[in-house]
Amino acid sequence: MCELYSYLLRKTTPVPAHTGWIRIQAYDPADPWTADRWPGDDDDDDDDDEHGYHLPPPPREGGEHFAKPLDPAPSTLPSEQRPEACLRWLQPGLVRLAEVRGVSPTGFEETFGPCLAEGCLLRWEGPGRSSQNRRLRATPTCATSTNLQRHEKGLPLAV
Repeated sequence: MCELYSYLLRKTTPVPAHTGWIRIQAYDPADPWTADRWPGDDDDDDDDDEHGYHLPPPPREGGEHFAKPLDPAPSTLPSEQRPEACLRWLQPGLVRLAEVRGVSPTGFEETFGPCLAEGCLLRWEGPGRSSQNRRLRATPTCATSTNLQRHEKGLPLAV
């Protein structure tokens, strides 16, 4: 889902940014370990808003970062429904981040609909190329999957 969103975001109204990337940290408010770190990982809840987002001041360099309460619902859905559920969880956080930073969320809003329309999964096919003797032809293809791959310890690697 994030791959398609990033791909489509480049084609919309530019979102002014001070950094080149955004990291979104999901935290479980019911888990005592994460509750002590997200929000208020710096023991200062001044960065937390009324929706539970932890929005630290803009970074001077590197990437943007914010934390948002985890929605456990996507993990209980069938795999083909998870990307849309994750996008619906992510979108309000990106719009909120734009509001807090004082920039227009138009690019995020323009990306949301097309991302849903394409099923939230990136599918891309590049131009084909032939070998020198024209006997072989290769076409690059990229497609993300809803298959949840797990590490040997049972931890999810991808949604």
